[in-house]
Amino acid sequence: MRRVYRLSAIAIVSFFLLTACTASGIQYFLHCYQGWRHHEDKEYDKAIDAYTKAIAANDKWAMAYLYRGLAYTQKKLFDLAIDDYTKAIAIDNTDDWAYLARANAYSGKGQYDLAVADFTKAIEINPTSEHHYNGRGFNHILSGAYREAEQDLKKALEIDPQYALAIVSTAELYSMKKNATEACTWLQRGIKEGYDDWDYIKTSNTFDNIRKASCFKTIVAGR
Repeated sequence: MRRVYRLSAIAIVSFFLLTACTASGIQYFLHCYQGWRHHEDKEYDKAIDAYTKAIAANDKWAMAYLYRGLAYTQKKLFDLAIDDYTKAIAIDNTDDWAYLARANAYSGKGQYDLAVADFTKAIEINPTSEHHYNGRGFNHILSGAYREAEQDLKKALEIDPQYALAIVSTAELYSMKKNATEACTWLQRGIKEGYDDWDYIKTSNTFDNIRKASCFKTIVAGR
């Protein structure tokens, strides 16, 4: 999966500064930080255990639910992830990144309409995020709504013309439309902007329509 919420130590520390004046706040912070360290090391089971301990210390704060959901998402336990994201949103329904995270989990389950709905909510909260437009556009691609996908990806690139993920999403859009020349052009542009998930490029079914094209073979040769 290439569209995943990025954990942030800064977010955890900022949260601690606001909340850790109580014993439960200190325990919450320590478990969240421990979970983050495990998460960064891709030790997702240990991360889940740490976030669960944080929730036991205080179940009224959203961060541990959100981060545990991210660990579940990495393990492709999408239903458990969605449950946690929903709890996080119930606590704080102004966090656009929580909607983005839940959208990614819905997308992982193939529930693209629900993913689009959550990305739409994220955009309502934060209409200046290229990530949200790209995420919604990508799910429009997966659902076959190519016109809507094009509009969202265009908006993402208006916000950040060098956003590699949206550039590659545009390549996927052209691939799904069976336009190999445009798909390869956009894919090469995305790679120049720093996109380097070659496993995704080589295996994603969004590129299946152009795998036999000479331009695509040239791009992936030796990778």
